[in-house]
Amino acid sequence: MSTLTGQSYPDKRPVVGIFGGSFNPPHIGHMRLALEVQEALRPDRLDFLPTAVSPHKGRRQVLPFTTRARMLEESIKGIPGLAVNPMESERDGPSYTVDTLRIYRE
Repeated sequence: MSTLTGQSYPDKRPVVGIFGGSFNPPHIGHMRLALEVQEALRPDRLDFLPTAVSPHKGRRQVLPFTTRARMLEESIKGIPGLAVNPMESERDGPSYTVDTLRIYRE
């Protein structure tokens, strides 16, 4: 089955879209993009994944993780299919996409 049609994989795993970034702060552009992805690709769920430690920005240029995650939660409240995944806050060191995708796959 195609992951682009919003259908699950043959083994029934859900199709999850991942929208990562610093979201410093989250804004209407982030929300619009998420809604466009939902409409076009129809994933079972679209996770916002705020980075804890950006490999490009470090900690000095971003709001605290909990603040950014809370703002995201408020921004998506009431929108079905959108979620905030705080997993990056539980990792040590910079957040790299390859590591995140390995964790999602597991």
